[in-house]
Amino acid sequence: MFIARAALRDPHWWLRAAFELGHDLPWAPQYERAMPRHSF
Repeated sequence: MFIARAALRDPHWWLRAAFELGHDLPWAPQYERAMPRHSF
């Protein structure tokens, strides 16, 4: 429930959480061109 609230408040929460934990999430090929060029 708390993760869902965080995701609704900030749609990039998943990316920031993975970055802070030292993980690299794979991007779906159709979304790679929308990938930010900088780190959070």
